[in-house]
Amino acid sequence: MIKCEKCGKEFEAKTSHSFRMETCFECQKKKLHEMYLAYPVEEYTGQLFFANGEFCQNIEDFYELCKRKNLNPDEMEIVKAQKVEFPELDIDDFLCDYVNTEESDLPEVIIEAAEKFNDVVKKYNQSEHGYYEGISIRIKLPAQNAKTESR
Repeated sequence: MIKCEKCGKEFEAKTSHSFRMETCFECQKKKLHEMYLAYPVEEYTGQLFFANGEFCQNIEDFYELCKRKNLNPDEMEIVKAQKVEFPELDIDDFLCDYVNTEESDLPEVIIEAAEKFNDVVKKYNQSEHGYYEGISIRIKLPAQNAKTESR
């Protein structure tokens, strides 16, 4: 047991190879919430977002999530989602620590595999589906009663 550097409460520290928690879970949670509150705010205009780490495509997804998990919508941390564009593979740069690509040619099978990989990445990046991450922008949703009034 160690004492939390912030509140002084004793807690069981979880350690890894080079990291030791110095603050309790409650203080860590409070600090993360303070960071969230400092994010700039955008009004909801139909953009994709994350609510408490869960991806939502629209407001209906959000309220379904709240209902399913029995959460208060006003207590959710909502951040903007941004599509991640995956980079293409530069095979020469990727293998430069292993092969001097300036002095010798790579095997054709390796070059072809890298080209196929890059084709998949290009198609995926251009598709409507994708991989999204939350970014440091809060989303302000319309009031909950506006949702119920529209029905």
